[in-house]
Amino acid sequence: FALITAMSLSITACSNDKKDAEGTPAATETAATETAAATSSPTADDTLKKEESKVADDAVVAKVGDTEIYGKAYNDLYNYQVMMAYYQYGSALQTAEGENYLKALKSNCLDTIISQEVIYQKAVEEGKVAANDEIEKAMEDDKKNYDTEEAYEAAVKENYGSKDAYKTEVERSLTINNYLDELQKSVKVSDDEIQKYYDAHKDNFVQEAGA
Repeated sequence: FALITAMSLSITACSNDKKDAEGTPAATETAATETAAATSSPTADDTLKKEESKVADDAVVAKVGDTEIYGKAYNDLYNYQVMMAYYQYGSALQTAEGENYLKALKSNCLDTIISQEVIYQKAVEEGKVAANDEIEKAMEDDKKNYDTEEAYEAAVKENYGSKDAYKTEVERSLTINNYLDELQKSVKVSDDEIQKYYDAHKDNFVQEAGA
């Protein structure tokens, strides 16, 4: 289900940019401990099992307008992000710096889910919901990642409970992605604006000799 994951990660990346100061495991430390991570260090599963911040799937964690956001959405995204973090940083996440990174990740995940809902509601309000044929095509493309129809159906059931619920998530993801793409294309900065900004902040771009 790469489509939904890609959308979640793109918004999370924006949130992470604001919180990098809270700690990201050092790259050098990560490289030095990759072998240990693969053999003796606690795994992502270990971390997820002992997480005290996980909430009940049916608990309301946020509300956007009249829409309530439940713990399952938060837990699913956080679990995925932890898995990705272990893939990238390995045993460096077992350091104090790594723990700080995971703490920041919790807040980032909630910010991401709220941002998704805000954008989705705005897109619906403007009548920019993904078309059914686009949704069906995305689902068919996802199906190609599985060797058999049975494997695909099992994955849908495990992750979403039903094909209808999965289709709803695909529709949301496409709607949000399309809306963000449209916004990005509509934002244009002219050469004159760039020059004016440079002239007004010229001192910020001057590098001292030897720096």
